[in-house]
Amino acid sequence: MEKPQGIDELPEPLAAARREAQQRIADDRRRYPHEIGPIFEALAAGLFEPGFSAEAAAPDPAAQRRFRTAAGVTLRAYRDRLLLNAALDLVRKSTLTVLEIAAGLGFADPELFGKWFRYRTGEAPTAMRPAEVRRADDHPPAPSPPAAGAGGDGTWTHRECRQAVAWGVKAQRGAELISIARNLYPALDDPTTL
Repeated sequence: MEKPQGIDELPEPLAAARREAQQRIADDRRRYPHEIGPIFEALAAGLFEPGFSAEAAAPDPAAQRRFRTAAGVTLRAYRDRLLLNAALDLVRKSTLTVLEIAAGLGFADPELFGKWFRYRTGEAPTAMRPAEVRRADDHPPAPSPPAAGAGGDGTWTHRECRQAVAWGVKAQRGAELISIARNLYPALDDPTTL
């Protein structure tokens, strides 16, 4: 079994995001009543561990109610806010892959991280990346559509045009491919033909 990485062994952007979340927990620990302090300490200790649930920090329902009353949010909402702030920072500012970000934030499954992120932000992690931060492995390159259609006469079949549109949506230069496909096959503008 692999030993979990300490903050010093992580890439700098990930270590910085973890330190910032730990600092936020420490600040909140000082702000709220002493009786919920152990909950903050448990959150700080397990926040980035794979499979950690917020309820593990306070298995007693009475403690969860005290936390919700004092902090104004549930444990899960508090934990998700910390993780989302870290994820947004990393996605927007670091050059780490989404897989590295997911693993660094304690998500054992990168697909689960993507769903979790989309549910909270409305966008995929790669869609929120500025172009200057985007990495090639975030968006695999789109396959090139054939230069000449299947008939060899320079025209595309309906299927090839649909594929070009699909490739265009996934590629960074999607708008260019979509406009090329629509110019070559005007029926793509009619949604009933797709």
